[in-house]
Amino acid sequence: MQVQAWIANLFHAAEHAWSQRAGVGAVLDRLHAELGNLRHALEWASQEPVDGARVTLGLRLCAASASYWRLRHDYYEGALVIDRLLGMVDPWVTRGAGTPASQAMIPADVLASARTQAMRVRAVSGMGKPPVWMRPILEEAIAFYRTTRDRKGEGRALLQLGNYLDMRGDGGDEMIVTFRAAAQAATEADDGVTRAFALCNIAYADLEPARDRSGRSI
Repeated sequence: MQVQAWIANLFHAAEHAWSQRAGVGAVLDRLHAELGNLRHALEWASQEPVDGARVTLGLRLCAASASYWRLRHDYYEGALVIDRLLGMVDPWVTRGAGTPASQAMIPADVLASARTQAMRVRAVSGMGKPPVWMRPILEEAIAFYRTTRDRKGEGRALLQLGNYLDMRGDGGDEMIVTFRAAAQAATEADDGVTRAFALCNIAYADLEPARDRSGRSI
């Protein structure tokens, strides 16, 4: 348990450093050296039978390591890990063993963060369409953040819902409205990164009608 807690704290500290744009390259190198410990901790967290404390720590670690999976190592492996852990406790996840009782083992803020990160790790992955269960878990994350008045969390979850709609090909007006809501929440939360991504997605969507079916500008 001590090793797992230590690696979780390490990745949480790294996520904070990324948010401050402080020595990203050096941070990624440090984390990559701990890949074996990261895998060990996540394997430990996903052992059967389901243990709320273990899964909670695993989901915290998944949320903290999302940037690492996307930027330095393997987003596909990261997506599989977080899907596996969510499937143990989240009844929305297809083929998962999650039940309302097992979901109740996990703190609501941890679950909302993990649901958001499950889409985030896919957002630039090229993995194809995200699974349909991604939409309801993102909607529940958004509802949680609105209930707790966490505008930063809400903006990030809205951004990922917009990405989901885009990657599913369900874009259109709903996608634009979602990205605008993400930008507004991020502005109020002083979350410049989320705001920038949301606005870029809006701008890109505005260019789509000027492309033919081959993807070439016309």
